[in-house]
Amino acid sequence: MRSCRLRALCCGLIAVVSAASAETGSWRYDGHVESRYQGLTRQGMETLSLRQRLWVNLNRQQASWELFAKAGVDLDPERHDFDATLEPRLHELYLNLRPVSDLRLSVGRKRILWGVADGRNTMDLINPSDNRDPLATGRSSTRLASDLVALEWLGAQQSLELVWLPWAAVDQQAAFGSPWEPDAVHALREADRLGELRLEEADDPDDSELALRYSHYGQGLDWYLVYFDGYRDDPLVERLGEGMLRTGYRRYHAYGAQVALGVGDSTLRLELAHKPDYPITGGDGRMTRTARTQLVVGWDYQLDATAYLNLQLYVDRFHDVEADDEYGEGQYAGLTLGLSDRYLDDQLTLGVRGMADVVSGESMTEIYAEYSPVDDWSFQLGHYFIDGPADSGLGQFADNWLLYAQLTHFFR
Repeated sequence: MRSCRLRALCCGLIAVVSAASAETGSWRYDGHVESRYQGLTRQGMETLSLRQRLWVNLNRQQASWELFAKAGVDLDPERHDFDATLEPRLHELYLNLRPVSDLRLSVGRKRILWGVADGRNTMDLINPSDNRDPLATGRSSTRLASDLVALEWLGAQQSLELVWLPWAAVDQQAAFGSPWEPDAVHALREADRLGELRLEEADDPDDSELALRYSHYGQGLDWYLVYFDGYRDDPLVERLGEGMLRTGYRRYHAYGAQVALGVGDSTLRLELAHKPDYPITGGDGRMTRTARTQLVVGWDYQLDATAYLNLQLYVDRFHDVEADDEYGEGQYAGLTLGLSDRYLDDQLTLGVRGMADVVSGESMTEIYAEYSPVDDWSFQLGHYFIDGPADSGLGQFADNWLLYAQLTHFFR
């Protein structure tokens, strides 16, 4: 159903561009080809991925509109045991309209980031995570674009954004047998295949989602108010009866405030989010709700001309949960860290980034190097370390210590 909707949306965008083709302008394109190796190193060396990627960006811009498309194809023979090895993907396709100077309307498949791009972000809720290939960095996950309509008003020192998703955007779940499939989900799927229980896996919800953000910009002080009415991205497992379970997505609301203060070479950031009806799985196997409050205190510091530090302290509090609920601990607290420096006339970047939770004991660390001798070539080398108790969100993937090497060529 969604593929039909998407095709209809693409045809509509192409029709709009064709109608406007009398205007002057030209198409521009760029992209990259990439060869990536990933190997599991915790228990010997086992190849996880040999992905070959071709992605192309296409852009056409006029005085009152802009069309952007990003599409490509991935070939990864190491996925043959659990998923398709060849995957074409339309990552983004959207049309920006500017009917007047202070209004912009976006329609199509697009990624919209609210908050910091790396590290803890409590209100980046529009785009779901890609759990099929989740690691963007040691502090953040890979995000997918969403089908949406966005209207933005730009004032002198303020802006107002409204984003409407006609059908909810939720996480793309890892395939059965994938190294990134959660242990509990794998056990249920396996039991269902053996006939030991019945598991109904829900389709993506057809309801819409809505997000609002008001931004104010000042002399070294920016602040934002954010609202979200939509679905929790990862599905809940709910017990229907004896031997019968069902996964399902549940709706909730979120309210957030963010403040960023520039002081010399530093930026201090405060982020507070409250989700009064956050859905979780209760101890009886039924869906229930709890209030969730999240606080992030961040510090960005440019150490010198090339060195950069980002540190975030966070606290997540789940109210009124019991010991056997999904979040029985009731609280998470920890830090995220990003530290990098550049060498060889900025051609080589060395860094470390990651997160550690002092309550749950789970952590993830990435050490990496990126070498770009010329503008159109880049070589990346790094290693992820994942640790924690076996029943924690990250600890269940503790065997997925990951070495990666990636060679990328950019063209235009």
